[in-house]
Amino acid sequence: MSTESGKALKELASAVKNMTFPSSTVEIHIRKSKHAASDLRSILENPSKNIDLQEIMAVLVVASVLTDIIKCVEKLSVHVHQLGKKAGFQQSHLKNKQELVSR
Repeated sequence: MSTESGKALKELASAVKNMTFPSSTVEIHIRKSKHAASDLRSILENPSKNIDLQEIMAVLVVASVLTDIIKCVEKLSVHVHQLGKKAGFQQSHLKNKQELVSR
């Protein structure tokens, strides 16, 4: 979850720095992190009977923080796109190259 969120944040930061729209891979990273969070939630909802309560509490705290981070990254992505529209960001070169290849 943290790796995918980090990748999305890195791409969003690069987009703002270069004044280009973020590539579509940002959404892929966010989707992957949300999927991982969902998987973790499923595991935590059905814990093994042998798990120590202190251990599971620590995992729950970390999972909660990571889930909040994912939500923030998702909101940030929306705001970067809005900023791009208002500030007249250029399309990323990667997107333009993909369009040329598909022609």
